[in-house]
Amino acid sequence: MSKIRSLTLSLAVIAALLIAQGLVQAGVLTPPMLVDPQPDPGWHNAPALARIDATGGARPAVPAALPTVPLLYDPLVAEMIAQVQQSTVYTYMSELTGETPAIIGGEPYTISTRYTYSGVPIQKATQYLFEHAQALGLSPRYQYWWPSAPNVIGVITGTVRPSEIVLVVGHVDDIAGTPGADDNASASVAVMIAADIMSQYTFERTVRFVWFTGEEKSPAGQLELGSEAYAQYVHGLGENIVAVYNMESIGYDAIGGRTQAIVTRRGNAGDLAIASVFTDVVNIYGLSGSLTPTVYPEGAVWSDHYPFWRQGYNGVMAMGAEGNPYIHTSLDNLAHINLAYLTANVKASLGTVATLAVPSPGPGWLTGTVRDTATTVPLAGARVQVAGRSTLVALTGLDGTYRLPLSPDTYAVTAEAYGYQPATASGVSITLGLTTTQGLALASVPLHTVSGYVRDVNTGRPLSATITIRGDPVQPPAPYNQVWTNPATGYYSTTLAEAVAYTFDVDASASGYLPAQRVVGEVTGNRTEDFNLAVDSVACTAPGYYRFGGLGEPFSTSSAPSGWTVVDNLGNGHVWRFDDPYPRGNETGGSGFFAIADTWYYGFSTHTELRSPVVDLNRYVTATLEFNSDYRASWGGTGSSDVDVSVNGSAGPWTNVWHYGALAFKCGPRLESVDITSIAAGHNNVMVRFDFNNGGLWWGVDNVNIGPTRCEPAHEVYTPASFFNFNPVP
Repeated sequence: MSKIRSLTLSLAVIAALLIAQGLVQAGVLTPPMLVDPQPDPGWHNAPALARIDATGGARPAVPAALPTVPLLYDPLVAEMIAQVQQSTVYTYMSELTGETPAIIGGEPYTISTRYTYSGVPIQKATQYLFEHAQALGLSPRYQYWWPSAPNVIGVITGTVRPSEIVLVVGHVDDIAGTPGADDNASASVAVMIAADIMSQYTFERTVRFVWFTGEEKSPAGQLELGSEAYAQYVHGLGENIVAVYNMESIGYDAIGGRTQAIVTRRGNAGDLAIASVFTDVVNIYGLSGSLTPTVYPEGAVWSDHYPFWRQGYNGVMAMGAEGNPYIHTSLDNLAHINLAYLTANVKASLGTVATLAVPSPGPGWLTGTVRDTATTVPLAGARVQVAGRSTLVALTGLDGTYRLPLSPDTYAVTAEAYGYQPATASGVSITLGLTTTQGLALASVPLHTVSGYVRDVNTGRPLSATITIRGDPVQPPAPYNQVWTNPATGYYSTTLAEAVAYTFDVDASASGYLPAQRVVGEVTGNRTEDFNLAVDSVACTAPGYYRFGGLGEPFSTSSAPSGWTVVDNLGNGHVWRFDDPYPRGNETGGSGFFAIADTWYYGFSTHTELRSPVVDLNRYVTATLEFNSDYRASWGGTGSSDVDVSVNGSAGPWTNVWHYGALAFKCGPRLESVDITSIAAGHNNVMVRFDFNNGGLWWGVDNVNIGPTRCEPAHEVYTPASFFNFNPVP
């Protein structure tokens, strides 16, 4: 992934196209051994790629429609996602990175490099992808922008809106001398698996699977050669590309943060709509435990989405946000790939592209009504699970009916509803083109009362709180899924059904308390469940609590707290702020106001310090520095961010205790804790500074504690009405 990008088309691009054409025609260089079974001169003739008219302007493209945002669970998309297997990811990665031979042209071949100008190796790599798409029936084509390193394109033609096209892309080439596992075999494999699975289905829109070459080019500074050629080509034809989904280095996750960056242009509704689809897919299809989507609306003028932005198309770049230190080195290998993280990315990317393409209904249907066994009344909101080659789920409507599109197969159908025993019908057959009806009847189960009190763990004071109730295998519906305590007494009471394992999540209405979670399990009789909530000793904002000893700073206003000093080392006004000027919101793990050094807001050139007041730690034998943090790297920056400690106030000298370079992604929420005992304990003139020296895009800090500090209740008498928010009593 080249880091130096040009915003204007290099003359080298056009030169490369014309040279390539001449060499091929002269017989000096030969194209790949495979030939397009359906030749298209426009895809093989280099001069036709640019499609420049007589005035030098590009032919305008058809305005792209915005993608469809998924609002509901789609069982077909769920079926596709369920077919992604980590073992397949590993096999394809191993073959593309040369760890195991691949079968190419019917013979084993080890892909030693995928560098665009490597000759035979890159020709073999693109042939491998061509044959893969060919075996899936995707009518693959080569696009020869360079003789031995063509782009490879496969297609599923849409059934309803074939002129609307969704592109799922990633570059297959790598840097010479590197296996290119993360950059960018990870994305190429994601495109391969998307093709594997989506080729079994039909879609309203046309889907093209594109593997580009020429992204890792030499010399640096040129545009992405392969994708630039293709973007110019489709734009010249006036094609309606409604969405470009580009993947770049999606397999590295060293610290387990699970963050997945989705890069868009700021304020571009089309880009943001595609990003929203990705976020919705992660949340709707149960991937939120494996991925944390983060939208970066700052744009990126490199990688294979950028040429399409230049042509006016909507698109995003999906990219791992951890900053892989092995990129462009010999250590970018399979050993440094987080396979679970990559597999989750493949699932989310497949779901995103499938949703954008709009799956067509399946070849058969299953329908039926779920009823109460005793009363025969239809049950609304019952969960119907169909298990066959994959598992699909539907909810019954107000009339108790459900309907699912299914491929021909034999299924087991299970209905579950809150307050009822589940029921299963096995051996349900789905026939091509026909609708099968399968009703189910559920027997009710007994109800029992669960009650108790929610109190402060230290003082025993009653707390106003919300208790959210979750169930397995069935989620309790309203009003069973939530209950509020009486704010004056802390008492609550609710009625729950048997045959469900419950989990209670308790949140105090007043800020400053830590939430509590308890697995209550199945309820078989009336029972008591009391909760004692602990205060958040880091923030120490619970009503009636104060911090004693050391220094605790929650940054509770939009200006510098008393005793804190902001230093402007460059004299340009680019300094620590407390009013979130961008704004970005508090992503540190704290809440409300916070401190932020935001070089992206200012336009870079930022060197500023945030210094604490002097802290007296003379009486202490231990000392700790804690703070919430949200640190965002800058992709190519050279600065740093540091925390330093002085025992001589602002005069120093300063001892560094925490450091991150500009390429370190340490996205919040994070709680950083540093033992400063050897430096600060026993000293009475301790000062801490947060030094941001062009250290990234921004750095947010909250809840700084220099101590030890103690968060304790004041010895005063409070009435519940004086410090609790009142909520309705159920």
